[in-house]
Amino acid sequence: MVIWLNYEFPLVLWRALARTVYRVVTRKELFSGNRESLRKAFLSRESILWWVVTSFHAHRKQYQKLFASDRFPHLVYVELQKPSEAEQFLAALKGTT
Repeated sequence: MVIWLNYEFPLVLWRALARTVYRVVTRKELFSGNRESLRKAFLSRESILWWVVTSFHAHRKQYQKLFASDRFPHLVYVELQKPSEAEQFLAALKGTT
């Protein structure tokens, strides 16, 4: 089963921005002592924010095309377009155990 959180661009960008600001302000360690800086977060082509802006629509098209194909017929695809749908999906899973 493949679960695709296919949220709208503004929500994805907002969440990436909020996480980035939080990590810059708190100096939270990401991995191996690495931390985000204002310069890297907002002025670098290595920025996660830049990656979201430049790759979101291409990835969305790519995933839609892949899921619509019969390339992996043994997989079940679940597309959730809103956080509320994800919450309902998880609640349904909890109810089945």
